Amino acid sequence: MYYQLIHLGVDHEVNTHRIDLPRQILYQKDEETGEAYQLTQLEERLDERLHRKYASRVLLSGLTTVPSYVSPHIQIADLFAAGIARKLNFLNSSTHNHKDELSDYIWDFLEINKIKFHINMLSDENHQSNNENDMSVLYIFE
Repeated sequence: MYYQLIHLGVDHEVNTHRIDLPRQILYQKDEETGEAYQLTQLEERLDERLHRKYASRVLLSGLTTVPSYVSPHIQIADLFAAGIARKLNFLNSSTHNHKDELSDYIWDFLEINKIKFHINMLSDENHQSNNENDMSVLYIFE
């Protein structure tokens, strides 16, 4: 999932001219126990992918984990992700609490457009967004 998030995100930002090249990327994610091997694999795959597509114009300068309690950015990302996940996964509508209110607020504020996308259709040529509000598109991989 992180691989798709990063490489599709870089592709999108380059294709929409939101970032100029050359560019270095430092990716930080919430620290989880026992993920050192997965992070090494992820870093290797991303290095290979970015080099194959962009040569040396996009470099992964680092992939690190940070405990959420020391990074306000990670805490905000956690709230954002939890709000989106709650909206997508919460089934019991008989109770509505502060978590649901935050989730509703995030969803409505960002005007999230949910698109179901079959994983077999994922390719470099077939992941372009045709939406006006491309900063708030949520792809659901099935």
